[in-house]
Amino acid sequence: MSITTPHDDMADQPPRLAEILAVWTEKTPDVSAADDVVAAWFELKTELLRPITEDPDHPEHDQARHFAAKAAQTAISLRSKEDGR
Repeated sequence: MSITTPHDDMADQPPRLAEILAVWTEKTPDVSAADDVVAAWFELKTELLRPITEDPDHPEHDQARHFAAKAAQTAISLRSKEDGR
């Protein structure tokens, strides 16, 4: 999944955390979605955040790493719940 910037003049700029989170929020599963669907949604968040989390010079790097870690923990928890652990 690629993330596009809203304006061509921003194409050379790194993605902003708010833009990535907006894309992720648009993909929110239904409230009655199964745990594996919700887990996949949280895994998507970690994937979308990767351009920031892999760039230590990005101004939002630390916050993105925090969000990605929390999303990964949530996905693992949901997968464990799904597996009956």
